[in-house]
Amino acid sequence: MEEITFFLTSPIFWFCVGVLAIIFNIAFFLIVGRTETEKYIRLATLLSTFGLVIVGIWYSYETRGLKITAEKQIKELQNQFRISNVPGLFLSVIHKDKVAELIGEGKIIQKSGKVTYSKEKLSEVLKYYVLLENVGQQIAYEARLYLFRADIKSFMRSPSFKVYVKPDKPEAMSLTDETDNYIEETTLIEEVNENYGLELYSLKDYLKNRNINCLLLFYKDIQGYTYLRTRYFLYNNQNNLMQGEINFYEFKL
Repeated sequence: MEEITFFLTSPIFWFCVGVLAIIFNIAFFLIVGRTETEKYIRLATLLSTFGLVIVGIWYSYETRGLKITAEKQIKELQNQFRISNVPGLFLSVIHKDKVAELIGEGKIIQKSGKVTYSKEKLSEVLKYYVLLENVGQQIAYEARLYLFRADIKSFMRSPSFKVYVKPDKPEAMSLTDETDNYIEETTLIEEVNENYGLELYSLKDYLKNRNINCLLLFYKDIQGYTYLRTRYFLYNNQNNLMQGEINFYEFKL
């Protein structure tokens, strides 16, 4: 139906109709018109038809332009509405000294299968502890955390993912120093493509500086759109944790 409406409001359609109408009137004028009166009547008809065709072309042009403008405005409003409902995940690394304190207090617990790590073992294997805060209004789904380690030029992944992260309910994700949690970049891309239905071929557009550690957090919204948050961080010579700005990327469906 939209295709028919678009065709009927096309200036090309009305131009073709006008040409056919003018040709028909000229032929009718030459064949049928015998008396002077009839010829004048045919000429007036021809001129009026030509005028109507011009009006039709102008009207269809204006109508088509208004339709295109309206469609653009509707799409823009839909896009603004969707963006306003994007889950806003904020990620930050907890300083290693604070992590050691939390482990000592028993506030961080880590399991490997059904086995719970002792405090000593956890202090040894827990490399990074990352806090996720949803500052948006919508729930984030399937949050998976990866880390690029600049010192070894390799990637780590969190051993588990968050099924959802609710607004105003912080969640934490661990990156443990275990063999199974170290992966190649190709494996990371394959996992992301499989879990989120994407077609990523490289991380070069999202991981532009490989001289600094970088967090990569993938997640989805309720509509199925996939997002990526990245954040660079490092410890300086004074053992201060320096964290950069959070970068945001959206993947189209």
